[in-house]
Amino acid sequence: MFDAVRNNKKISQVFLALITLPFAFWGLDSYVKNAGGQGELASVDGIAINQAEFDNALREQQDRLRASLGENYSPALVESLEFRRAVLERLINQRLLAMATVKGNMTVPDKALQDTILGIGAFQKDGKFSPAQYESVLRAQGMSQAVFESRLRSDLSFQQVLGAVSEASLVSRASAERLMAVQMEERSVSEVQLPGTAQLSAVKLAEGAAQKFYDENRARFELPARARVEYVLLNQDAVASQVSVSDADLRKEYEAHVQDRYQQPEERRASHILIAVDKGADAAAVKAAQEKAEALLKQVKANPADFPRLAKDNSQDPGSAGQGGDLGFFGKGMMDKAFEAATFNLAKEGEISALVRSDYGFHIIRLT
Repeated sequence: MFDAVRNNKKISQVFLALITLPFAFWGLDSYVKNAGGQGELASVDGIAINQAEFDNALREQQDRLRASLGENYSPALVESLEFRRAVLERLINQRLLAMATVKGNMTVPDKALQDTILGIGAFQKDGKFSPAQYESVLRAQGMSQAVFESRLRSDLSFQQVLGAVSEASLVSRASAERLMAVQMEERSVSEVQLPGTAQLSAVKLAEGAAQKFYDENRARFELPARARVEYVLLNQDAVASQVSVSDADLRKEYEAHVQDRYQQPEERRASHILIAVDKGADAAAVKAAQEKAEALLKQVKANPADFPRLAKDNSQDPGSAGQGGDLGFFGKGMMDKAFEAATFNLAKEGEISALVRSDYGFHIIRLT
């Protein structure tokens, strides 16, 4: 694998882009130290990739497909053997590279981490790093500075593996010797100066020769046009030092632009239990699915605390069942319209919906 990366840097860049995002979310340590859990699917250097890790990776890919495909998304896609094998192989590759980073003692100095953060465009304002912008972006992502910097440090350490391989090269002894010979080569030179003044007495110009040369080479004797101007420099920092902004002015500006500048679209976090039935299924299949969903809804209503267990045991959504039905945060436009409407109509944390029919089947939704 490393030979392919070394010989084709574009491959390494694409591969790095594919595996950077999971490291930014979970960090390097979670791949190396997470050896617990049940249901071992693969083992890399004696450390298992368990069912929980696989389910998390599968759900991540499912969320990306759902967001990108919208109404064209089909749960059958992530249930295929080929798709699941690709997810597992990706986890194995991530684990191999993560272990290479740890075994190689690849660390990132504080200065390198700082330079990377200063160079991220999302943290800049007017072309310069802005601490306020930095805090705002991290706060919007629900991360503290410590968590972000820890994950970024792990990600940079991981990138050193591919960087070292893609930049490595082998040269022959003959090539190395030729390079050393060039670097050690020396030259001896001699210089003779012939002053022009000593030759003037021997030069005789024909009548009109100077004028003719001037006429034929007029551009060599011309100077670019020049102008003398006066100007006033308006220094932004000097002007700013003379401006005083009160708290009342700040409040007024904020209230004037709260809708268009200082708000983010509403998001909800919810869990669900899905009893799947195709959109075009016959009446008997629909009735059977509905009856099963209604029975589960009664159990949930009777004991809401059992929702995660009931979701894990009964939900037919492979992406969320393993997490007790948890779908994470999502905004409007990311889910099925009927599902989205029912979720955003729930008003209280822990509130449970009635049965919701979507293109995928019957849902029981819990607002978390």
